[in-house]
Amino acid sequence: DSHSGSTWSVGSGGTGSAASAAHPGPTRDDAVQFLEGDNKKAGQLTCTASCYGSDAEAETAGANRYLGPALLAQREVTWLVYKLPDGSYSYTYGALSSLRATQQALPSIMYNYALMSAGHIHWDSNHKFSRQDWRLITQDQRHGPLGITLYLGTADRRLQYATPDYARQFGEVRGAMFLPPATNFPGMVVPDVTLKDT
Repeated sequence: DSHSGSTWSVGSGGTGSAASAAHPGPTRDDAVQFLEGDNKKAGQLTCTASCYGSDAEAETAGANRYLGPALLAQREVTWLVYKLPDGSYSYTYGALSSLRATQQALPSIMYNYALMSAGHIHWDSNHKFSRQDWRLITQDQRHGPLGITLYLGTADRRLQYATPDYARQFGEVRGAMFLPPATNFPGMVVPDVTLKDT
């Protein structure tokens, strides 16, 4: 995603307090190792039966898995959510960006399951959807069903989402062209969800 590249203070609570020094948690190397391990399986399902009860529950689980390590490692992570034949939902292992990158491709699509949505983490201080996010969500289409619902986990521990119809309201119409918004835009917050950042 193209969003602010300013450095975000990362770690347990992002404070580097005396309490965290007395009880050291995972290091950046630990976070990178965890994320690189998942990256090797990117696009594969983390669960294959009797998983989560809804798309939002699977997205919450994915965001909880990746928020803390992504903040610590300063890496963007992306995943997909599918509906399984048993009616439950599962997210894929995440694809990992390079250090401090603000863009990351989604994992490859599996066509034997129904793709429901995508999710990603912004590791920096951008708590909104970017112009690149908008392009993915809307597929640059002013009307119609094209696009995908995209979820976003950020350092403020909120989980937001944007559907194609919602994101289209931020687009700019110039003649026959439908262009991304000039600035980042807020998503709709998933209620009653506070993400883990550890």
